[in-house]
Amino acid sequence: MKRQGVYLPLLLLAIVGLLYAWVPAPPAEEKGREVVDARGTRVQVPLHAQRILGTSTAIDSALLALVEPEKLVAVSRDSRSPLSNPDWQQARRSRAVIERNPEAESIVALRPDLVFLPDYTEESMAASLRALGIPTVVVTTPYRVEEVETLVRQVGTACGEPEETERVIASYRRKVAAIAERARRIPEAERRTVLMISSMVGYGGTGSLFAAGNRTAGLLNAAEVAGIPDHTPFTEERMLLMDPDILFVPYYDGNSEKQINHILADPALQTLSAVRERRVTPIRPAYVYNSSLRLSDAMAATQALGYPEYFPARAEAYRKELQDLVRFVQEERKKKK
Repeated sequence: MKRQGVYLPLLLLAIVGLLYAWVPAPPAEEKGREVVDARGTRVQVPLHAQRILGTSTAIDSALLALVEPEKLVAVSRDSRSPLSNPDWQQARRSRAVIERNPEAESIVALRPDLVFLPDYTEESMAASLRALGIPTVVVTTPYRVEEVETLVRQVGTACGEPEETERVIASYRRKVAAIAERARRIPEAERRTVLMISSMVGYGGTGSLFAAGNRTAGLLNAAEVAGIPDHTPFTEERMLLMDPDILFVPYYDGNSEKQINHILADPALQTLSAVRERRVTPIRPAYVYNSSLRLSDAMAATQALGYPEYFPARAEAYRKELQDLVRFVQEERKKKK
C-alpha cells in the first residue's frame, strides 16, 4: 500500500502528460507569448487568459486594476474583506475564494489558464503547476515603494495589458509624489516615530515596506530608529526602548478596541510617548497590510492619521471611513447568523 501511495501521483502526472501529447499543437499565432518571471524563468502564457488566479491580495490588487474582475477565477479571502482591501467590491465580482497560501490541488481544481505566485512561494509549487500545463508566473514581493511598480508590470506583461499597465503605474507615481510633497510641509524636528501592533512577529519593522512607505509619508519607523533588526518580536521591553510617538492598531472589531484599551491602561506602558499623548490609533487593516498599488492610499492614510494637526480633514475622513466600514461588517455578520 505504501508503494502504491508513492507512485500514484507520478502515474497521474504521466497520464496528464500523455493527454497533452495527444492534443494537436495550436497554430503559431495561438500559442501565446513568452515572459520572464521574477526568478528568471521563461514562461509561455496565453495571449488572452480568461481564468486568471492571483493567490495573494497584492497580486489580486494589480489584477483588479488591469483586467475585468470576471476574469479572475478566484481571489483571496482577504481581498473580499471591506476592512482589508480597498478594492473589496470589485473582488466580490470574482467567481470564487481561495485561502491564503493555497495547496496545488486547490489551484488545479479551479482550472486556471494563468496563475501568479508571490516569490516567497516554494519553487516546487510553480514547477508542479507548470508540469500540469498551467502557465505559472512568479512575481516580486515589494519591499520598497518603487518595487510595487515591478510587481504591477510583471502582472500586466503576463496579462497582455501593456497600455493599461503604464496608465495605472503613472497614476500610482502621481499619488506617491503628492504624498511626498505633503511630507515636505512637516519640519524635520516634528517628525514622529511610528510602530504598528500586529499579530505577526515583528511585522512592519526594520526594512519592511510599511517602514519604506511611512518614510515617504514623513513618518519614521520606531524599530529602525532604535536599531532593532527585522522580524524581531515587539515585546514590552523593546516597545519601551523604541518609545514610539504613535501606535497604529489594525481595527477589525470589538477585540481590536479591547486591545487598544489594554495598551492605554497597561501600567508597564505608561511612559510610552504614544500612550502619554493618547496616540494609540485604530487604523483600517488595508492601510498597514499593503504591498500593492493601494500602497499609495495606505501612505496617504498613515500620513494624515500620523499628523492630524497638519491634515485635519483627511484624518477625520479616514476615522469616519473606518467607523462606517466596521458598522457595515458588523451588519453583514448579523445577517449571516
